[in-house]
Amino acid sequence: MGSFLKNQDLCDHNVLKVVSIGRPHWKKGYVYALDALKLLKDLGISFQYTLIEGSGAIEFQYQVHDLELGDEVELLGKLSDNMVDEYFNNADVLLLTSLGECEFDMVLKAMAIETLVLSTNCNGINDLIINGENGFLVPIRNAQAIADTLVMIKNLPREQYNFITKTALKTIQRKF
Repeated sequence: MGSFLKNQDLCDHNVLKVVSIGRPHWKKGYVYALDALKLLKDLGISFQYTLIEGSGAIEFQYQVHDLELGDEVELLGKLSDNMVDEYFNNADVLLLTSLGECEFDMVLKAMAIETLVLSTNCNGINDLIINGENGFLVPIRNAQAIADTLVMIKNLPREQYNFITKTALKTIQRKF
């Protein structure tokens, strides 16, 4: 069964599916993603977060445990490109929380398959993502802004979600 935003009626309030990918390094800002997700859980919002390439990081495992996110967070190892594509296709949101190095290739991949992108505003990403038009930008190191934006995304009407993701696709078609 697909995600509520992409594949189901809005009245069906299923789980918000969020995915991130990248090496387990402090510069990726995943601690802020996990803190934001704890805020969502405290609000009673259902979500599933998958961190691809995060399984080897003991600090993430501890944080997931300490925040009581074990049922909502999946830490995976490195996956094949086909498996990454499958996770991206089934996600409602690609979440990038980098403190400095942006994953432009992952942003382009998500935009190409019409998965909404939520990224920190780092190192030129605002040349590609226009906040609220073809994705969303939040300040770095701001778990509350990430959580607030995820709540807003979860509550987007299907038409607006689709408009943003189609605008993202047109952006990369035009630029690349």
